[in-house]
Amino acid sequence: MGVRQYYYTSYVDEKAGHAGFQIKAMSPGLPPELQATLARLIAYRIPPALAMHEVTTHPVALRYHREGSGECILLCSQSSGNDEYGRPGNFFAHALVLEQDAFTSVPPIFFWKSSFWRANDPEKRSHIASLPVLPSFNEEPSLSAEDIWNFLAQNNRRALLYKLLCAVVQSSKTRRRIVIIDSAEHVALWIAAVSCLLPPAYRPLLTFAT
Repeated sequence: MGVRQYYYTSYVDEKAGHAGFQIKAMSPGLPPELQATLARLIAYRIPPALAMHEVTTHPVALRYHREGSGECILLCSQSSGNDEYGRPGNFFAHALVLEQDAFTSVPPIFFWKSSFWRANDPEKRSHIASLPVLPSFNEEPSLSAEDIWNFLAQNNRRALLYKLLCAVVQSSKTRRRIVIIDSAEHVALWIAAVSCLLPPAYRPLLTFAT
């Protein structure tokens, strides 16, 4: 199947005459129902405590979603400054659609700030279905096991991790959404810590949004 890609942002499509948030580009072969799922998952809001124009302070949002067919979506949204009319609050979303088995070894959260994520697409494209289908997913993760152990060594985080892991294990029964209130980097590290403690076959089953 390969790895299919998807770009979404606010821009002016001069060929179609459309402006605003819309698909910028995608790989061929994304069915309409999968495009609808992507549109539903994409969202980015700048935290109210941060200045709208200070883009470098805005957090990176990573979301992981499983499809029933064994496919999954890994979606990265980043603040990108002003839109086509000079208004702040634009963002760029780059999504990958691939087999969930790709994450049995390295969990998806480990790619939170990986360098392959696109934060913009200045290219003027003649048609939307213009992104290549990647043959495989062999990208370098941005998080490491050392990052996680250093994080857990501080304060009482190991005790908190035990409670968080219990909540994750019981979530199939409780059906409760688990909310982590912390900084963006720490949220990613909490998710990574839980992911590392899961058996490899279960790592692709843990969905999340940072």
